[in-house]
Amino acid sequence: MKSLLPHTVSLVRKTGLLKAAGLLLTFLFLGFSPVEQEYPDGLYFILPCSRYSDRPMPVAISLITQSVCLADQPFLGASAVESVSTLYEAHDENLIFFDITLSSKAFETLQKITSASDVQTFALISGGGVLCLFFWNEEKPNRILRIESKSGSRKVQQAHKQLSARFSMPG
Repeated sequence: MKSLLPHTVSLVRKTGLLKAAGLLLTFLFLGFSPVEQEYPDGLYFILPCSRYSDRPMPVAISLITQSVCLADQPFLGASAVESVSTLYEAHDENLIFFDITLSSKAFETLQKITSASDVQTFALISGGGVLCLFFWNEEKPNRILRIESKSGSRKVQQAHKQLSARFSMPG
């Protein structure tokens, strides 16, 4: 008995079904594997994005219209955040803001990292997405990170709501 496989492959090639079958298989495999990486809460290094590979993948930042590429794991976990302040509105300055207080250990770790390398920009992940970037000021190090925007910004209000639900408010 002769195999029908060579004739079937020949027929598929002639009719262009091989491309469709390949696309279907690719779709099926991609459908079962996650396309986006889930990021645990914490502080991440920002990496240069590569045009030649899918690692690291750009991740959108919720407070601004930008995307960045991140390390696979945080260098400081969710325990880096000690507390989140209440949401403040400074009407005379047209600002809305809240503060994130880092733990003492996270603050010490950031000081060591920034003094030993030229890395000064980090990403804060909460709820699986990049909440914001922050720039470490080595001349004036501070445990408090301020998230601010023009008054009436819904993004800052949403970020505050998300973070205050995850982390304790100061007493």
